[in-house]
Amino acid sequence: MENNELIKFEGGLIKRVSTVISITSKFLALSEPQLIPYRKKDKWGFCTLDKKIVIDCVYHFANQFTEDLAWVVNNNRKGSFINKSGVAISPFIYGRSDPFSDGLAKVSLNERYGFINKKGEVVIPCIYDSADSFSEGLAVVGLNDKHGFVDLFGQMRTPCIYDIACKFKDGSALVDIGNEYNYIDETGKVIEITDEKEITDELFDELKNGKHGFIDANNNVIIPHVYDTVGSFNEGLAYVKKNGKYGFINKRGKQVIPCKYDDAFSFFLGLAFVTINEKDGFINKEGVEYWED
Repeated sequence: MENNELIKFEGGLIKRVSTVISITSKFLALSEPQLIPYRKKDKWGFCTLDKKIVIDCVYHFANQFTEDLAWVVNNNRKGSFINKSGVAISPFIYGRSDPFSDGLAKVSLNERYGFINKKGEVVIPCIYDSADSFSEGLAVVGLNDKHGFVDLFGQMRTPCIYDIACKFKDGSALVDIGNEYNYIDETGKVIEITDEKEITDELFDELKNGKHGFIDANNNVIIPHVYDTVGSFNEGLAYVKKNGKYGFINKRGKQVIPCKYDDAFSFFLGLAFVTINEKDGFINKEGVEYWED
C-alpha cells in the first residue's frame, strides 16, 4: 500500500452562532455514511458499511477518506485525491501520498516530495527527498539524508540537520544528531521532558526466546510470548503474526480477528489494510472484509 483556515472572533452573538454551526456540523458528519475503500476483483471504489457501492470501482487503488478526501490511483499508476462525490481535486500526476493532515497532504512528483491543499494547489513544492505528514502544524522533510521541519506555509522552522527526526507530539519532537537523542520544541531548542505521563494501560512489545509478547510499564507479562511478530496497539487492537499468518488481538490478548492474512497493517480510522492470497483489501474491527474476487 502506498500507503491522510482558522478564524477567531471574540463576540457574544457571533460566538453563539459559531457554536450552533459547530454542533450542527458534527451532527451532519455523524449522519453522513462512512465510505470504505472497496475492491472488486482488481478495481477499487468506495462503499458504505453495508457494502453498497457509492463510488464505482474504476481505480487501480483507493485509500481511506481523511478530512473528506481520499487518495486514488488510476490505471496509469498516477494518483490524485477525490471528494465524496468522486471528483478529483487535481490532475492524476502524483506518484505517492499520505492522507490529509492539518489541511495538507504529502505528494510525490518525479520522486521528490511536497504538499498540496484541499483545492489541489501546491502549497509546498516537491523539492524534498522525503517527507512525512503534518502533526501539530509541522512536518518532517528530508534533504541529503538529513531531516528538518517545515510549517504549513512551507517555511523551514528547523534546518535539515538531524539524522533522525520524529513527528511532533504534545509540543515536542525526538531528534538525533550523531547518536545523541534529544527532544526539541518547534524552534529547534533542546528541551527537557520532566513531566512523564502515567502509562498504566500502555503495553510494550517484548522479545523472549525468539517470540514476542506484551508487558506493562511494571514489566508484568500481560500477553504471553507466543507470536512471531507483533505491531503496536492502535485503536485498541494490534496485529500479530503466528504460524506465518497475521491477525489481530485486543489488550487482553483475545484473538479478535483470526491469523489468516499474509500481511497486515495497524488500524486507522476503524479500518486495517491486509493482504491475502496476493490480493489487498480493508477489514473493519469485526473482521468484515471489503472486497470481492
